Amino acid sequence: MNMYEDDDYKEDITILLEKYQQLKLKRGNPFIAEDEFEILFNHFNSLGQKNPAAELIERALEIYPFASNLLFCKAEVFLQRRKPKQALEILDHLLADNGLVDDFALMKIECLLELKETAEVDTIVSEYIDTNEQEDTIEFLFALADIYDDYNFCQKVYDTLEQILKMEPSNEEALIKICFWTDYTNSGEKSIALHSAIIDEHPYSDLAWFNLGAAYQGLKLYEKAIDAYEYALVINEQMDLAHRNMADAYLRLKKYKEAGDSLIKVIELGKAEDVIFEAVGYCYQKLKNLKLARLYYNKSAQLTPSDCHIYYKIAKTYATEKRWDNAIEFVQKALDISPAQADYNHFMGECKLAQGKTQEAQDSFGLALLKRPKNLSTHEMFVKCLLLNKHYDHAITQLRISAVKIGTKPILFYYMAVANLGMKNIKAAGEFFIKGFQLNPRLYKRVLADFNEISVLKDQKDLGDKKIKS
Repeated sequence: MNMYEDDDYKEDITILLEKYQQLKLKRGNPFIAEDEFEILFNHFNSLGQKNPAAELIERALEIYPFASNLLFCKAEVFLQRRKPKQALEILDHLLADNGLVDDFALMKIECLLELKETAEVDTIVSEYIDTNEQEDTIEFLFALADIYDDYNFCQKVYDTLEQILKMEPSNEEALIKICFWTDYTNSGEKSIALHSAIIDEHPYSDLAWFNLGAAYQGLKLYEKAIDAYEYALVINEQMDLAHRNMADAYLRLKKYKEAGDSLIKVIELGKAEDVIFEAVGYCYQKLKNLKLARLYYNKSAQLTPSDCHIYYKIAKTYATEKRWDNAIEFVQKALDISPAQADYNHFMGECKLAQGKTQEAQDSFGLALLKRPKNLSTHEMFVKCLLLNKHYDHAITQLRISAVKIGTKPILFYYMAVANLGMKNIKAAGEFFIKGFQLNPRLYKRVLADFNEISVLKDQKDLGDKKIKS
């Protein structure tokens, strides 16, 4: 239970607040001890009442002008008000009288960091390490790492955790924390050296092996990362993070079976989440086992039924099998959640087009085009539907718009040829066809598969070329 929620604390603080109120109003002669003033100061601070806290310390120091704990509170007030120099004056006095006390030294470090005077911080830390027992030093260094974090000295956080591990290589808290900071500060090479040394001394440290793997992974040395994770799992087969990271490394190497096996281990450990089921589904999809891919995608969807993208992935597996009705069913589920998503509307258009429902496909591609007006594929498919539906005048207008949006792509010239052919503008159709053919002759077969009449233009071009040669 939080101290501030404890009934005894509430009763005690109520009594102290009443006594403090009497002192402020000069009623009677209430006695408040040094430590009680400190309790009240921390109480006001916990409530975010900085000004009442500062006022209280001034009153307390009128009664106890040499009390170290109250002077420390006054230094804290100065630091809160971004007056580190005034705080330092008090802290230097306290340190001179009391020696290198943890709280005083740590607050002095905060002041120095506020002033960007890191060299003096290093001196204080070295002095503390030299004059204190290892257990106290490690506790001090953890507190120091938190301060560095607060002031965004990220590399210093890593270096401090490294110091702890050089003193106590098996410190679990440091091993857990340094893994994050290795990645955050791009300290992979330093981490490899550190953890290799730890493993030499403690070969059965699963966390050290895991951190070694994570460091290799951060440097994209995925095979070495996998080897390290395997050692970690020999020591502790229940380490789900090692299975997860190993799966990620296998995915980077495009080893989808091994990645899927690692992720299934996570599920077996009872650590399954929607993203794990989805990732297993992705592995099976890559392995072309679409039935199993759908099984795991559906498990993911059961955990997060509002995730539209998982329905889209299921639809894609059905499309691969050309099961268009099933694909449409699931992409519609995605659209029900996110109706304006361009990818979903485009894919719906592809499914409808595969079924020969060209008007419905046109409508879907049109919706996709509203959301991504500079996508070549969507422009192409929308115009293709206009042509298949024989909306030639609309197609010509849209092709001019497309040319402005995405540039004069070869496919647009071919489609302009088809549109003019449909409008019986044979000369213009021939000119557009020749331009498209000159830019990309390989596109001709693709356009011919959709529009047989364009073969007439090819025949005309071939005849014209022969006349020129003769």
